[in-house]
Amino acid sequence: MKLISRGMSILSRGAEAVLLKGEFLGLEAVFKIRPPKIYRDPRLDARIRRERTLREARLLSLAYTNGIRVPILYYVDIHKGVIVEEYIPGKLLRDIVIEVDDDVESLEKYFEAAGELSARLHSLGVVHGDLTISNMIVNDLDNTLYLIDFGIASHASDLEDIATDIHVFLRSLESIAPHKATNLFNMFWDKYSEVYGEDAARILELVHEIRQRGRYVARRQKDLVWKL
Repeated sequence: MKLISRGMSILSRGAEAVLLKGEFLGLEAVFKIRPPKIYRDPRLDARIRRERTLREARLLSLAYTNGIRVPILYYVDIHKGVIVEEYIPGKLLRDIVIEVDDDVESLEKYFEAAGELSARLHSLGVVHGDLTISNMIVNDLDNTLYLIDFGIASHASDLEDIATDIHVFLRSLESIAPHKATNLFNMFWDKYSEVYGEDAARILELVHEIRQRGRYVARRQKDLVWKL
């Protein structure tokens, strides 16, 4: 099957993959392509691309079959490193947050949805790996939030893996909208903890521990630079 054709538009280029918009069996679709890396041994490169493509496809499918709003998986070719999935027309949550001034209450429904989707994903034992407001999109058709880009998703080995996902989410808020971050995270967390259940309190404790470790490392690095 010929997947790549003329007329496709580039959505983004990353270190690992290129995203194209096109059509698949008459449907608007996103084509995620992991091209070969010429600096790697060809056999190693093929294995890495195959394993990462397979893992992403499996976890995306697992999320979808458990009712989590993610793009529908249309097609996968693990040998060529290609995933074809549903195109979600809409705006990234990051861009919506940037456009809103101080009216954070207008964002509440999106951050509650983000909390619910994240909790349900984590309840499956899956971490997104890059859980940021840049990987959440509001569908123009029904104004609902979707999780996208499972490129580095994985199975969680313990609660700290889940806490790391939450920490990444919080850091994305602090980076993109620092003066709104606390309010937006509270909206997210209230719904997350409600959906995830009793272990949510321990996850939040671990998030604080991760942040403390990060601050300690930053201070140590600053001290070392000063001494040099």
